[in-house]
Amino acid sequence: MTKFIQSCPLSKTYLIPEEQAWQSLKLFQLYRLLLGFSFCLLFFTHIGPSFLGAVAPNLFGTVSVLYLLLGAIQTPFIFTRSPSYNPHPFIQLFIDTIAITLLMHASGGVTSGIGMLLIVSVTAGGSLIGGRCSLLFAAVASLAILTEQSYATMAALSGSGAFSYTGMLGMAFFAIALLAQVLGSRAEQSQLVVEKQEADLANLEQLNKYIIQHLQSGVLVVDSNRFVHMANDSAKRLLKAEQLEKNCALFQISTELDSTYQDWLKQPHHQSKLLKEGQQVQFKRIKSTNDSGSIIFIEDNALLAQRAQQIKLASLGRLTASIAHEIRNPLGAISHASQLLKESPTLAKSDARLTEIIHDNTARINGIINNVLQTSRRDDIQKEAINLQSWLKKFTEDFQPEKPLNSSPFSSQFEEQTITVHFDSGHLKQIMDNLCTNSLKHGQTHPDAPNIKICLTSDSENRKAFIDIIDPGPEIKPEAIPQLFEPFFTTSSSGTGLGLYLSKELAELNQAQLEYTKPTTAETGGFFRLTIPLNR
Repeated sequence: MTKFIQSCPLSKTYLIPEEQAWQSLKLFQLYRLLLGFSFCLLFFTHIGPSFLGAVAPNLFGTVSVLYLLLGAIQTPFIFTRSPSYNPHPFIQLFIDTIAITLLMHASGGVTSGIGMLLIVSVTAGGSLIGGRCSLLFAAVASLAILTEQSYATMAALSGSGAFSYTGMLGMAFFAIALLAQVLGSRAEQSQLVVEKQEADLANLEQLNKYIIQHLQSGVLVVDSNRFVHMANDSAKRLLKAEQLEKNCALFQISTELDSTYQDWLKQPHHQSKLLKEGQQVQFKRIKSTNDSGSIIFIEDNALLAQRAQQIKLASLGRLTASIAHEIRNPLGAISHASQLLKESPTLAKSDARLTEIIHDNTARINGIINNVLQTSRRDDIQKEAINLQSWLKKFTEDFQPEKPLNSSPFSSQFEEQTITVHFDSGHLKQIMDNLCTNSLKHGQTHPDAPNIKICLTSDSENRKAFIDIIDPGPEIKPEAIPQLFEPFFTTSSSGTGLGLYLSKELAELNQAQLEYTKPTTAETGGFFRLTIPLNR
């Protein structure tokens, strides 16, 4: 941002841009050196006009040499910007006023025309210092020429008629000072407006960069030669190029993306492409006067699937909630009627069996409705950092009191290395509850001594953690595996078919994956595996 100088002590609000002030001061100093050199050259070589030093030649020669010498002494300080800006213009203008007045006196007074040079000094004062100080220098210059004319008149060196010329020159000084003050004030206001606009643009640019850098979508900007000019953090992460350098070639980042981009340049009407890494890319042309580049948007299919999943669950929630509400009322009436019928003393045994069937099936339907409502009323995802070793240990300790079990059914096998993931703890508990409850109901060869093995492993190279729920029960039939996670699919007459479906939906909502894994060894049967991305 531009720095300002408050150069005039009489005007607290008048500010001059620092760089502009020093440049103007240097130019004025060069003019003064040239002026002093010209006076010396014209006077001592006698090639100048005859009126130079006509009244007092010694005074003219002495003042010319001193003026040039003082200018030469001040020049190094101005060009090295020391000690500060403010003293220099005051020294320049006071020296000019005294020196030009004395040179004018030595050459015959105000009628010699040398006093006109003070107009340049007064104008410079308005530019270099500004504010009310420009009027101060106009007053000093006017007073100087008036004093000189008064002395010349009393010494009979000039006639009294020169006073009118002196007055007009003084009026010119004030007019120029006022004009310089007005123009300087307007220039200051314009500069402040420019500064404000520059600050707004800088803030807007910073805000745009922040937004782009924190987008979930990857953004790459490439030129017509396929060199990358800008890439946000998401693009670096998705392309696995965290050390991406500016102005590197696109093929150095991803040969597949470079090839896809070249194909799009040939057929730009195809907006969306799919990469092998499970990423979707889109291209947009940037047209400018100098270059024609493109913006590449990279989307992670996992995030797209998560968004689609959220939309799907929202629609399912609205539908199922309305259906469940309509079913529950008549279902409650049927259940109540079957209980009253069962309490009748004249009910035959065959009819009593029928009431039990009615009661069991209404209870099953009620369980289905509860699961459906649980799906539709699920809260928004609230991810948190979870240490899986500690969390699973606590889960196994809390599971037994929640179930009518005499002893803990769990055996654990955890990695020693700490595994931390980002997951909704409520969702994770619901998934583990469903899987372990299913294992107790359908995966035990000895129901009186249940056994559930929980294994926790990780793959650091692919950044994944695995939770395996293994039981000694029979494997699931191959024909049932494709439908295993579909809603309302069950192989049990007492099941609702929503537990695994709900667990899979919750896993995908957390960018995890739940699947049934086929046996890998003769000792191990099929088991359920929850795959969770590790923290980056």
